[in-house]
Amino acid sequence: MNNRTDDILNKTSLVIGRIGLFIIIAALMFFVLEGVTRLIQLTYSRFSPAKINREFVDTDDLRSQLIASGLFDDYDSVKYKMLHPFLRHTYYPNQNYKSFTINKWGYRGVDFELKKKDNVKRLVLLGGSVAFGYGATSDETTICGYLKQMLRQENTKYEVINLAVQGYKSIHELFLFETFVLKLKPDILVILDGYNDLCWPSDIVAKDRIVPDFPIYWDKIESLFAGSTSFGGRLATKVISASLVYNLMEKSAFIRFLKTCLLFRSDAPSIIYKINNSDDKPIIDAWVGNINNIALLSKTYAIKPVVFMQPIALDGKKLTHSEKTIVSKYFKGEEQYKTAMVKRYNIAADSMRKTFDKAGVLFIDGRDVFNGEERSIYFDIAHFSDLGNKLIARKICEHIDIENARQ
Repeated sequence: MNNRTDDILNKTSLVIGRIGLFIIIAALMFFVLEGVTRLIQLTYSRFSPAKINREFVDTDDLRSQLIASGLFDDYDSVKYKMLHPFLRHTYYPNQNYKSFTINKWGYRGVDFELKKKDNVKRLVLLGGSVAFGYGATSDETTICGYLKQMLRQENTKYEVINLAVQGYKSIHELFLFETFVLKLKPDILVILDGYNDLCWPSDIVAKDRIVPDFPIYWDKIESLFAGSTSFGGRLATKVISASLVYNLMEKSAFIRFLKTCLLFRSDAPSIIYKINNSDDKPIIDAWVGNINNIALLSKTYAIKPVVFMQPIALDGKKLTHSEKTIVSKYFKGEEQYKTAMVKRYNIAADSMRKTFDKAGVLFIDGRDVFNGEERSIYFDIAHFSDLGNKLIARKICEHIDIENARQ
């Protein structure tokens, strides 16, 4: 009996010892990887708006450089209010990161007041992640940031406000226009989008166009999900936030880097990019209709609308080697879907042009905005570097100046 007990104890000790050894080895490996990751990021922590533009944009493999710099850690960390009755999600206000700021209103950039200052023209930008400036190295190197720099005239001061939110489509922009943009009383409204509406799956697009009928006691419902204000709820939150696992997930440079690499280096789910041209008409009509509603309402309120169709890495620019690699990974070699996406984009551009020429609304076809640029601009199929933001801002300014000259 004693021998059997001893055998069990010995085996138990052996198992515990092996588990302990495994944990120690795993911990050592983790700390080594953590150290290497931090060393790599320290090497590329040179990143600032100016240095990225000079050094990284000139390299062919732009995306790898941006990932290695740790830039996307900020964008992956931004906190959303995931529940909203009409807008799908919004940002929590007052967030500060190395590369961007979320202001008191829950939008990117410096704080602003509802009331417009005297002798100041106000420009508001609506859109999704491209207009938000996903991947920009600072608030100053987004499209809005460059617009601020470029729209400086001797006798006119401009205030530029970024109301773009990652993932938004035209239906969200229409609702945001009616509920918040009108309060700001802008002089110019720039609507910059296209990819989210046209290139996401048609079933998602269709669902997003049905405004959900949420109850009016929204704050109470949201509190159930957003966190309890009771003592027990606050205590549970503190215990979780103080836990080792939570802190490792939130603060580990290696885990953030690994997550970023998985998100940006892996092939995108092919369902997102399986474009079926039989769906073109309803999807395009819905997009054009929503943007047209925003534009016509803008004119009613004496706001000058400017509609900008964003470029994608499929049409216009001659792609570099790394940009071609990015595109091929998105479509996994199935060229028919790439062809279908280009066709949809072209049909949508023609529809936009006809609609807004008839309505007297300024439409800027941005598909050719990067033509002639030999450097890498895209780091995925729809998002681009600071240089891309600068070129788009310049295009918008050129058209605004032409329109002002006509008036």
